[in-house]
Amino acid sequence: MTSNIPESDPLPPTMDNPVSDAASPEPSDKTPPEPPRRKRRWGRRILVLTLLLLLGLVGLVAITPWALSRPEARDTILGLVNDRIAGDVKFDSLSLSWFDDLEVKGLSIRDADDKDVVSAKRIYLGKGLAGVAQDPTRFAELRIESPQIDIRMDENNQPTIVTTFAQASSDDGTESAPETPESVARLPEILGKIVIKDGQIRVTPHAGEAQAVSNIDADIDIDSLNAIKGSLAFNMPGGAVTAEANVDNLTQDGALNVCNASGRLRVATQGECELGPLLAMLAPDRQIAGRGTLTVDADFRPDASSAVVAARVSGLQVANAEGTPLEMTLDGDFKLKGTRLDGVVALKGTPGDANVELNVDTDQAAPNLSADDIVAALLGGKSLKLPAFELSARSRLDLAQVDRALPGSLELQPGQVVRSGVLDVERVDIQGGDAPSVAAVAKLTDANVSREGGAAPVAPMRLQLNARLDDGVGLNVEQLKVDAGFGAIDASGTPKALTCRFNGDLSGAKRDLGPFVDLGRVDMAGALEGTLALKREGDKDVAIDASVNATGVKIRSGEKSFDLNQAAIAQSGRLDLDGNAPTRYQAKSLRVDLDQQIVVSGAGSYDIASRSFDADLQIDRGDLSFLANRADALGAPDLKRFRGQIAGDLKVRGDSNNIDTSGRLSATQLTADSRPVLRDKLDVNWKDVAWRNGGEKLSIALASLASQEATVNITDANIDLASGENASGAIKADADLQGVFAALAQFNNDQKPPALKGRLRL
Repeated sequence: MTSNIPESDPLPPTMDNPVSDAASPEPSDKTPPEPPRRKRRWGRRILVLTLLLLLGLVGLVAITPWALSRPEARDTILGLVNDRIAGDVKFDSLSLSWFDDLEVKGLSIRDADDKDVVSAKRIYLGKGLAGVAQDPTRFAELRIESPQIDIRMDENNQPTIVTTFAQASSDDGTESAPETPESVARLPEILGKIVIKDGQIRVTPHAGEAQAVSNIDADIDIDSLNAIKGSLAFNMPGGAVTAEANVDNLTQDGALNVCNASGRLRVATQGECELGPLLAMLAPDRQIAGRGTLTVDADFRPDASSAVVAARVSGLQVANAEGTPLEMTLDGDFKLKGTRLDGVVALKGTPGDANVELNVDTDQAAPNLSADDIVAALLGGKSLKLPAFELSARSRLDLAQVDRALPGSLELQPGQVVRSGVLDVERVDIQGGDAPSVAAVAKLTDANVSREGGAAPVAPMRLQLNARLDDGVGLNVEQLKVDAGFGAIDASGTPKALTCRFNGDLSGAKRDLGPFVDLGRVDMAGALEGTLALKREGDKDVAIDASVNATGVKIRSGEKSFDLNQAAIAQSGRLDLDGNAPTRYQAKSLRVDLDQQIVVSGAGSYDIASRSFDADLQIDRGDLSFLANRADALGAPDLKRFRGQIAGDLKVRGDSNNIDTSGRLSATQLTADSRPVLRDKLDVNWKDVAWRNGGEKLSIALASLASQEATVNITDANIDLASGENASGAIKADADLQGVFAALAQFNNDQKPPALKGRLRL
């Protein structure tokens, strides 16, 4: 191939290398071929475009904090936050940066009633967003200026601050399911300085004046919670509280462990602080006043730590209470040597005194016990492996002093006031470890309660308990004895053989328990006594025998009364177990005798899992006069009209949806308003009568009614009770019309029955 380009010019003419007209050769007769085109540089352009996009994204990310900090973005941010909570959040300004410090000014959080619950003049974090994203637990300084927390109680004495931060309902009215909390195995690794300036916590009861803790100042350095150094101070009405801490080695392997700690902690009050703000949080529905002082001096050392606590409370009293205000002092002395903690707490004052001693090895994990574990330990003797500890306590309390100064603290019934009484806890000894046990002795003496219409004494009461958990045996009750003016309980034994005897006087129970338990306006009299015996016959069942006898029972409420001269209830049964969990109860024999007028005997069972039951009962005697004389108390006043005798037997089985029954009943001497209803007796027999689908359907295999007035037989009947439209079956009847209508008229108290005679055969 030949070229038209001269050899002296190796490059073809281009825009960058033009050829002058003078040097151009004369055009030839043949058109020279078009020079080849160079490829476009698309790779370079794509690279440049990509770099521009990356620079744009980087710039966008870089200016995001600045953009979010602009006033124009404030409403958008607040809208996103407020849509997720029930309350309302506002702030004056927001300063965000990737690498510079973060700041919020003029924070205000309001509840549903548009009242402040949390506010702060300024919140400053010495760390940028990049640092927070990398490790939120490490920061140079967190400073909160003029924070204020308002704890307002609603009509249910619940703080509105809780509902303020509750997750707002979704559009369909439902709320998102709460997340399942995860157990925290390690303490958070927090490192930084926390500063609080001029804080305040105010508590406002639903009905009452607000109480405040003010001038809260804190300056605390935290090193992964392993070392805490700093101070805390705040003012309360009447005084101030200061705290200083300089403690190292508080944690080990991420868990709290003071055994190796070193340093000192001091808490002290200046003056007598009004306790109103604290008491308002503990008892928001009551206005309790009082003054107090507190001193805590704790010295931590790896070989031996100690702490001394001294507190004094004076003028403790509910507003407008008539009694003398309570005065109390508390002294505590705690020593930790190695992992063993020994502590003594002594309480003395006008209402009485108390002493508590505790010895525990702190190097023990809390047991993870389920309900099945506890039942297995109580009934089957499974070892619980509780932490080893010993606790001993005793106390003596003047109930009248407490009730007069703090009305309602003893939870008496309305209108009841304790005029005198001493609760003496002679001893309480509790021991853990491999052989858990409890022993207690307590008594109530010299009690007198003022009621409407006068004062009444409360009979002395005494409780004595000695019990322990034995491996392979279970709960071993050596003695449980309760003696009271209205009765007594005496029990002892193990799950293999436990016996309990009790007796009681109903009028005494009303008298002595009435001030503490709402028994209503009911007058009671009579005596009760009974026994309960449990015997474990094997690994899968427990035999239960029980009997109750009552004499002279009289219960009256307004115009209604229920009298019972004599009653006897006895049963013998068995509780089936599956791994110490109850599954089924079988009453092998049951007998109920009420004044020898109602006598019922039988047997039955109840399956706990399926909630199904079966019973086979015999009515040996059923005197309707027993029910007639107690018609008002039973809520069936029409029963007063009837007298007669009923006997028979009944078999029934079923569950919550289906019931099957068979049986027979005979009624004799049946009268209404002292006039005979029937010429002779009435016999009713039925077999395989069943209610299905919660009573929607009724089926009758056989049912018959026979008397001199009529005989009726029903067979193979099926009735849709829900719709009332579908029914099938066979009915045969032979009735003396005059006798039937006369019986119905007498039964319904109709003075003029229809004047019909003759016989109806169907």
